[in-house]
Amino acid sequence: MLLTNSTPFPAMLFRGVVDDRRLFASVVCRVTYSIVDGTLKAAPEQVWRVSAEPWEGPYGPMDSDEVFYTGGVDVFAFGSARPHRPETGVMEVSVEVGSSFTYSIVVFGRRVWRKVKGSLVASPPAPFSEIPLTLEHAYGGKDTWDGLDVPYPANPLGKGFYVDEKNAEGGELPNIEEKGRLISRWDDRPEPVGVACCGMAFGPRLEQSLVFDEKTGALTEIKPTLFNSAFPAMVAPRVLPGDRVRIRGMLPGRSLEFTIPPSGLGVRVAIGAHEAMREPAVAQVGVEVDLERVFLTYRYPFRYVFTPHEKRSCELVYEPGVVS
Repeated sequence: MLLTNSTPFPAMLFRGVVDDRRLFASVVCRVTYSIVDGTLKAAPEQVWRVSAEPWEGPYGPMDSDEVFYTGGVDVFAFGSARPHRPETGVMEVSVEVGSSFTYSIVVFGRRVWRKVKGSLVASPPAPFSEIPLTLEHAYGGKDTWDGLDVPYPANPLGKGFYVDEKNAEGGELPNIEEKGRLISRWDDRPEPVGVACCGMAFGPRLEQSLVFDEKTGALTEIKPTLFNSAFPAMVAPRVLPGDRVRIRGMLPGRSLEFTIPPSGLGVRVAIGAHEAMREPAVAQVGVEVDLERVFLTYRYPFRYVFTPHEKRSCELVYEPGVVS
């Protein structure tokens, strides 16, 4: 079975085998939109592609799209924290989707551990104008012990990880922390957090998604969340047309808002004498805040029985205002 893409958007059909007779398939389409007065309009240039291999996106590495289904909808916010006032040293960035999903992080200016009355305390955060919301500014990093580099496994790129108190004195704290779970001691070990993409090897993603037998250590379960590319806390249960998306703290003095539109996409599958049309669901919401541009990834997974010489076809169509 091959995909006939009758839309102006990048799309692919991925297939796999269930058993001797059954196969599975997944149609993936990614649409780039411009935000116009709070409404998403299909952009003239479709810059976000679909790829069977991991690839380098505009904001860093992107996972392969060859996924049957995931454990929810990935939500990404690409950009920086930007305070409204120049004297700001700490602020919140929040992402809301519809009425059922919201997530907030706290962003700090530069802080270091200082010795006060025999204990290490964090210095007041310095004012800042912009801090990129990347893993380099989240908790993690590398320290040294006995002359050896010791990376923090979950995020070697970050900052704030120290193996002993002596090394921590004068050292930086992370700029990005999760609201309600702020660092209070130099030896706290919080989960690195963010609002963009995290790779397949990201520690919390693996810990949430892989289940091992306590006695043998054998892998017993792989959860669908392993195939979510967003930070675990940035995976929404669902995103539907009409949901309002609101991002605060990434544009000075204002929020970025838009509404998820009807896709206008349909997947027409014909197997033998049977034919069905289905609308793919939203699988990812990616917001390029500075450019006021959005991509929506749509996915429709299905299974079918393979019969030799039987006619099979799959077509992706785009009929705005018709398919809904």
